[in-house]
Order: sequence, then C-alpha cells, then structure tokens
Amino acid sequence: MKALDVIFPHPVKILQLYCHTYVYTKEERSYSQRKENAIWDVQSMNGFIAGGELSLPEELFEDMDLQACSIITLEDFYYNKRGPRGGPMPSGLNRWLDLTGPKEIHEFRLVQGDALELYFNPNDKYSHPKREIFKVGDLKPGQPVEIKLNSKSFDPLRGTDRILEEVSYIFEYLGDFDRCHLLREPYDYVKKAIPKERKVVDLMQKLWM
Repeated sequence: MKALDVIFPHPVKILQLYCHTYVYTKEERSYSQRKENAIWDVQSMNGFIAGGELSLPEELFEDMDLQACSIITLEDFYYNKRGPRGGPMPSGLNRWLDLTGPKEIHEFRLVQGDALELYFNPNDKYSHPKREIFKVGDLKPGQPVEIKLNSKSFDPLRGTDRILEEVSYIFEYLGDFDRCHLLREPYDYVKKAIPKERKVVDLMQKLWM
C-alpha cells in the first residue's frame, strides 16, 4: 500500500529530542562503576527521517492545527534503572507547538526569534542545588547540543536510602519540512543513532550523600 502524505501549509521545523535517565544508588557513586550501564539504546516509534524524507505517526495529526503548527518534536526517552525492580525502558512521544510565543518542553523553553533559541528553565526537581535560568544557545541544523543534569531524592520503599539520577537531553534540529509520510499502525521500531559530534553543556553538580 502506498504511504499517505500530509502537505504542510508552510515549512515546519522538526526537532529530535533524546532523553537518557540513569537512576542509581550510592554503591555506584563513582562514574567508573556505572559507565558501562549508562548507555544509549534508542528504539523509536515516534517518527524518523530517511533519505531526506520525514515519516510521522498518523495519530499525531488527530488534534493538530496545521496552520498553527510551527514545530514538531520527535521525543525518545531511555529510562535505565538498575536493580531488581528496574531495567531499561524505552518510550517516547510527539508534540506539535505554535511558536508565536515561548513554549515549555521538559526543563527547557523554546523561543522563536531570529533563530530557534533554547533556554534551560529548571523546575523544582533541578532547583536543589540551585540552578539559574539561562540561554543554552541557538538550535541549528547539524549542530546538536547535549545538556547534562543530576539530582537526588529519597526512595520511600527503601526508607532513608538516597536515589541519584543523571539525565542527559540531546536536542537536534533536523531542519524544515513541507510534507511527511504517515505511519499507520502496526509499524516497527526504528533504531536511531545518537549524534557523535555534539556540544555538551554540563550542569551536573556535586551531590553530597
């Protein structure tokens, strides 16, 4: 069956976002103890680009206002929690946004000015230790950026044990598209490659145990 196409009324930005979360305890406090487990393995069902052509899940368009849509995100999450109750869990989502004003996305803010601007906008989880709002930079095709964060919390199921979490976000602006192919279920996972060359903004802080 021939793939169905959607033609956008104007070029739409496509933003790939990878998010890797690694949860561990004080036994893996040293990076050398956990680096082999802190891996990226992206199995995605949230859309992809192949041969210069964009494919997106059909369900994304069920409530989309094509005239208002400025940007579409392909968000792939990899939650790697070690231990008897945890394991690697890939997931993801898509969203469309109208960038006539600033838009929040996770711990960040997107602003469309002369360029597509990315700001770090810490929520309560990342406000201790204190981190300030600041501009990460302009998102440009071929120039992905990674932001690394960490936090700590208590696991109520374990009493007073502290749980540490490291999160890496990679934003990759893939360009502007005027059409896409629709992916209709059922369709297979697509393995995506993390960009090797990327700017890294390290916001991790020392977390006292």
